[in-house]
Amino acid sequence: MLAREVYTHLWVLPRWFALPVSTAAVVLGGVISGASVIQLVIVSIIAAALLAWSHTMNSWNDFFITDFDKGTVGERSHTKPYTAGQNLLAEGYSQGKILANAFAFLAIALGLTGYSLISMGVAPLILVPVLLTIPVTFAYSYGKKYWLPETVLLISVGPIAGLMGASIADIPNIIPAMLATIPIGILFGFAGETFDQWWDADANWDKGLRNIGAWVWHKNAKIETPILVFMFLTEILHLALIVFGVLSLRGWWALIPVVVAAFFLGGEVQRKTVQVMALLGLMSLYAVLTVVGEVI
Repeated sequence: MLAREVYTHLWVLPRWFALPVSTAAVVLGGVISGASVIQLVIVSIIAAALLAWSHTMNSWNDFFITDFDKGTVGERSHTKPYTAGQNLLAEGYSQGKILANAFAFLAIALGLTGYSLISMGVAPLILVPVLLTIPVTFAYSYGKKYWLPETVLLISVGPIAGLMGASIADIPNIIPAMLATIPIGILFGFAGETFDQWWDADANWDKGLRNIGAWVWHKNAKIETPILVFMFLTEILHLALIVFGVLSLRGWWALIPVVVAAFFLGGEVQRKTVQVMALLGLMSLYAVLTVVGEVI
């Protein structure tokens, strides 16, 4: 019983599937600003705790606010290979435990932010991305009814994450850090989220789910088309940032996973574990390789 509680609180609710992408975006902003290793470690932990806060609260939001996670199996958001936290409340799990988990992670993030300000001499600028990230979970949940979840994720995984990484450095390089993370935001926020919402549309369209993925399902269109478009935009923007000197030419090979993913989408996209995890892995690899390209 205890082991299951630990597993639920430390794995299921935080939904760490997005950790490689979000961490890479934050580190990218820090690397561009010349942050030290210890600075990158601290800001990465802050970002990870905020990710866990956001995902845990999303379990509460989509049950009590949007109703997307209410109902029996087939009437609520689907369990996916990369996340199952959305079904806990519908299965009778305590909302008090979920809220306690969320605020525990938020306390960790705020505590480390305070430590960085007091003990590491970090500029108060770091408060801006931290405070902007806290309400993202609510904007995302509400946004799923108003055609906005992709944009919310683009901004949070992109420029806000880049600003967070930059703000931990001694001399933040703000604009390049925020620009450099936009391709990651497009790939994860638009390509990834479109697929995620398409998966849930059969259960949630009648509850008011309105976003690109849900619309594609409603029109019985091919989900591959918008995802390929967003992958193409990611590649074009990445190359443009190289041309303008924001990203290093040495990191061009970060685009290879995106090309592979696009080729992978040449066939029919289905709700299969292997295919889903392969696409998620390739998106994450792109984000990580983008950082590596700036480091070497």
